[in-house]
Amino acid sequence: MIRTFETKLHLSGHIGVRLDAVFGEYAALMSRAEGLLLAQVKAGRGWTGDLKVSFYRQLGMSATHLDMAYRQLMAKLSSVAELAKENLKDATAKIASKKVDIRDGRTDAETFPVSTEISTRWLVPDNDKAGERKAFAFSAKKAWRSKIKSDVAAIAGTKIAFALIFLAKLC
Repeated sequence: MIRTFETKLHLSGHIGVRLDAVFGEYAALMSRAEGLLLAQVKAGRGWTGDLKVSFYRQLGMSATHLDMAYRQLMAKLSSVAELAKENLKDATAKIASKKVDIRDGRTDAETFPVSTEISTRWLVPDNDKAGERKAFAFSAKKAWRSKIKSDVAAIAGTKIAFALIFLAKLC
């Protein structure tokens, strides 16, 4: 569990030590209240008077502090929901982009930057044929012939003029 209430005061001296202990206890109490409130919210309970009374009895907190903890919890939940929506939009856009790349036949080497350390180890084409494009199809299936045929058909369907298609059976 992430503690959302904590003190960030750095107090020194005799009074500072005592205040630090008081603030630490306050942060622990508010964190506990928030955890209990979250459990009630997840259970579908509304913020009603009877719930406030039960929390008051259980935690010994005033109604003002309980209301504050509830409002802060609801704001945090709303913020997390908004963040989740934004992350979902980003992920959906990335997936859609990859689907277009796959449909158009672009390979990872064309869509992702690759370091020169790795690219220097790649197959270097003949200088006479430097502009030629090559495609690769690999199969580790027992029925590798059908896999290779479907890969070649998919490569041919990309509308990219490959000079060579390299086929490999891995086993």
